[in-house]
Amino acid sequence: MTFERLVRSERFVSELLTKTVGQLGLPRPEAVRRRDCRGMVAVTATELAHAHVNAVSAGEATMLTALAVPYLNLEDISDATAVQPDFAIVCPRDSDGETLGSWLVMGDAKDYERIRSRIDDPRMLKGFLQVALGAESVAAWSKLPSGMQVHRYGALAVPRNAFLQPEAVVELLNDHRVEVHMRADERLAAKEKIGDSSPQEQELPEYVAHLSAAFNPSSCVTCNLFSYCREELRASDDPIALLTEIGIDRFSRPAVVGLVSGTGQAGQAPQKIAAQVSATVSGLPQWTGRLRTDPCGLPGTINVVLVKSDSAALGVHGVAVKKVLSRERTNWTRSVFPDPQSPLTRRAIMRMLGAAIREIRHAALGPIHLIVPDRPTADCWPPQPIPWPGSNSVGCAGSTTSTTAAQPGPSTGSRPRCRTRFTLTSGLQSASCWRRTEPER
Repeated sequence: MTFERLVRSERFVSELLTKTVGQLGLPRPEAVRRRDCRGMVAVTATELAHAHVNAVSAGEATMLTALAVPYLNLEDISDATAVQPDFAIVCPRDSDGETLGSWLVMGDAKDYERIRSRIDDPRMLKGFLQVALGAESVAAWSKLPSGMQVHRYGALAVPRNAFLQPEAVVELLNDHRVEVHMRADERLAAKEKIGDSSPQEQELPEYVAHLSAAFNPSSCVTCNLFSYCREELRASDDPIALLTEIGIDRFSRPAVVGLVSGTGQAGQAPQKIAAQVSATVSGLPQWTGRLRTDPCGLPGTINVVLVKSDSAALGVHGVAVKKVLSRERTNWTRSVFPDPQSPLTRRAIMRMLGAAIREIRHAALGPIHLIVPDRPTADCWPPQPIPWPGSNSVGCAGSTTSTTAAQPGPSTGSRPRCRTRFTLTSGLQSASCWRRTEPER
């Protein structure tokens, strides 16, 4: 992944390391270095020993990347898959000004195709559970240098902005380490019960047959079996399977199952749910009948449509931009990107948007409204200063989490004023349509 490569880059090592050490209240190191463990257990043991010596003797801090540590309680099994944390930090462990040893702060890099402000708590929890697994595994490792202790806090590197600049988030791992240790013991117990032989392919459906009942397209998307369960639902002829796939809750399914089977609606269901099911079955939009209250389609607006993975704020496959200069119909400007997460892709998007904003400004049609379909799309645009013609002030194109951004008042002194609004819409002409296609398409 692009973000994981950036975390290992020399440009961000010093920033990540010093911010992590600072948040933990540890002494500032005398020097900072980075060492690559190349994903090998033997190399990781050697680099840990060297980093420990440098921390104790010279007060230096070392960031180790691409580590490989034997899985918890499986060190003696040579073919067991190793735990591979993205990075770890070794720094001096002091007490009353005396160096007693070194700290090992485990870390991992996760972007979830979102910037930090859009990563929800469940995703952050999953990331810290992986950090805790690395901490538990290395704490039980016999090759851990004497005098090196695993810190009770861990670090998770996440994107600070749309240009994937890493930011370190630290959290106490005590509860997480207890949980991963418990899960590891459960897996080892299951392994002892099954034995050395793994289940045959024809036996696998018995292990996952119950998962379709608990499938949820929102909460299961990060599960390793998400694609398997979704394909299982798509292969089923049961109308309930389609309703499960598109996220209709189990209490509302009996009322709309007739829309899928063709027998008609059998019960009372919210209009939003009925429209979603009808749009899915027919492939046609369902009109809400509500009048628009936003400025979509008026002169001075810019329509932005992104093709991206799920509701991610990062990872853009394509973009279409249409500026409205007058009541006459205008054409869309489209662009497709071969590398969705590349910084060049985000810069190209900003160039397209900047060109549209400049034309709106030169036509004196401000304030400008950017019409986007959802909050993650609005979140893609990092704040950029926009000079307003005929004024010495500078406007700010920023994103908002509300339905329509409030218009700031005139600037006072050197404070900037924003002349660009972001408007979030649920679809063109208030249409509600759900299409059964792959997210990346």
